[in-house]
Amino acid sequence: MILAFSPRSSADHIPLQRELLHDAFQHGFGWRHGLELIAHQEDGPSTYHFSSALKATCDVLRETHSAYDPLEELAAIFIDVKWRVEVVEETVRLLVDGYEVANASELAVSWAKLYLNSHPDLKSRISNTIGTVLLNHADKHWDELWPLVSDSDALRHGVLSYFAWMDHREKQLLSMLAVHQIAALYAQLVAEFSPLDDPEDIRGVHQVTFRESIGRWRDSVLRHLASRGTWEAVEALDRLQSQLPAVDWIVVETERAREQARLGTWTPPSGIELMEIARTPSRRFVSNASQLLKVVLESLERLEQKLQASEPPRAIDLWNEVRSNRKVTYDPKDEERLSDYIKAHLDDEFREDGVVINREVVNRRGEETDIRVETFVRLPNGHESD
Repeated sequence: MILAFSPRSSADHIPLQRELLHDAFQHGFGWRHGLELIAHQEDGPSTYHFSSALKATCDVLRETHSAYDPLEELAAIFIDVKWRVEVVEETVRLLVDGYEVANASELAVSWAKLYLNSHPDLKSRISNTIGTVLLNHADKHWDELWPLVSDSDALRHGVLSYFAWMDHREKQLLSMLAVHQIAALYAQLVAEFSPLDDPEDIRGVHQVTFRESIGRWRDSVLRHLASRGTWEAVEALDRLQSQLPAVDWIVVETERAREQARLGTWTPPSGIELMEIARTPSRRFVSNASQLLKVVLESLERLEQKLQASEPPRAIDLWNEVRSNRKVTYDPKDEERLSDYIKAHLDDEFREDGVVINREVVNRRGEETDIRVETFVRLPNGHESD
């Protein structure tokens, strides 16, 4: 009776219930049997009594057990296919979202897979459970669960609805996803809930509909992607522009992301380095891969000038002179000798002439690429940074 009691009218009843349960558990009350009796009650889709009893049990068990977490045992009991969907859903909600029980999300994923196999026509019924797992542990379970969600219109609609209503905790779900996952999610949202079909903007006090809510959340996904402020996010937004040309404000978010990426990756030159550049215009300041590539291309253009326009032309260095019967022929040097020649030129420019002023440039012969050019910054502690 104490376990099944559901305080409704006053919070004053809750401490009293917890105190009585604490004494009962200390005297050997079988909480498992009591919860199972309540869970077995066939009272339709309502799980109010079970939810209240489960929460009370969790609170008291956490207070009375310190050597181990009894809620892991509780998760293994009630996240099981033998129970009604509503019982499992409430258990997952409390143990995954509320109490952060270690094994609860893994058990919920296993249960969802079994349920999808055994009840293919009732997929939408477990949308809240999958939504709860992803909202709390998308970093671990997204790649495992999302293909299953995408495969079912009813399940996908239910999970997206759950996200739209629940992902308000500083965009908890989106912060756990990788850039490519967010981009794919946005593309799917546009395909299913096109901005062209959004309801008209309603001003003033009104009841927010599902379609209005999902549209707002869809737009927040795009804004979150842009706010990542990385070049990876910029590339993902560029691809979305190509895939979704009708969504014209992706261009605006792409420019915002590009500006943030520039600000986040720019390393300003020091005063000494600025003076070096002013004194020697041929020198370059390198802070990222694209700038390094530009410097390498400029150096190769200077090498081309040496080969063709110097006096005498240096192109002869790349040919083997073969004399036979007073006849002279020329064969091109092999690819390895050409690579060595170019590497020597780059070494002269980057190491000896100091074309790059703020980094040490290292040129290496590679296996897949002919020459690999890397730059390093010498830190005060003597270590190197790419």
